[in-house]
Amino acid sequence: MGKTVTTYLIDGDPKGTQYAFISNKICQMFVVPRSNLAYLNTQEKLHKPAFYILLGEDEATKPQAYIGETENFRERVKDHDSKKSFWQKALIFVSKDADMTKADVQYLEHKAICARYRRGAKRPR
Repeated sequence: MGKTVTTYLIDGDPKGTQYAFISNKICQMFVVPRSNLAYLNTQEKLHKPAFYILLGEDEATKPQAYIGETENFRERVKDHDSKKSFWQKALIFVSKDADMTKADVQYLEHKAICARYRRGAKRPR
């Protein structure tokens, strides 16, 4: 059975800031380019528990991903902005209402990390 995914191009650019959701699911996703972190200041939705993935490339142009969870993405990303240089885009998953807890986003983080290593990614040392 098919699903409908609704995607809003916040700034009208398919490579820019986006908001997406599936109507009968509790989770919503924001795609925010690093160049538009100011958008986060306008989003109260990002003051709650979130599972996120930072995407980018390292110096050798190899794709990289950082998987994390937080109780407040707006605050957490400030640290990543100053300490992690590789990423260009953040995928942020939060609840459409108040149904996702800290435990829920920790579970999603765990599942994402396990899936990444099952696909052959090297564990960091």
